[in-house]
Amino acid sequence: MKTIEINLYEFTELTEEKQNNVLYELHDINVRDDWWENVYRDAKLAGVTIKSFSWGRDAEINIHVDNLLITAIYITESWGEECLGVSASYDYLRDSNDIAYIVELEEMFLDELEQELEYLMTPEAVKRFIIFNECLFTDDGKLYNA
Repeated sequence: MKTIEINLYEFTELTEEKQNNVLYELHDINVRDDWWENVYRDAKLAGVTIKSFSWGRDAEINIHVDNLLITAIYITESWGEECLGVSASYDYLRDSNDIAYIVELEEMFLDELEQELEYLMTPEAVKRFIIFNECLFTDDGKLYNA
């Protein structure tokens, strides 16, 4: 039997250079699993089901809306004025243009997904994940997987 002793460090104990390397190496740690769950949940609360989406240059989304009127009322009553989709929901309640509103909802939820993805890959979000999950690192700044 062999016993191996390893020094492990919290993120804040690493040098600034090693911290920067960790943030670079783990830039996608927040998006390795179901990172879109929060946006899907928000959509579901509004009566919208996101069936599929893709991001990047050819970004697309496929949604189903249970009831446009109920969705518009929910969004105008539940979301802040600065949120995407609120003005489109007011427009729908005034004009009842189903096709235009569905297009607005698609754009809104696709934009939310893209913003969520971008944020989760920022150094700030990666650092928050590392600290919250109490990740430990070896002398050379590599993530320790026990």
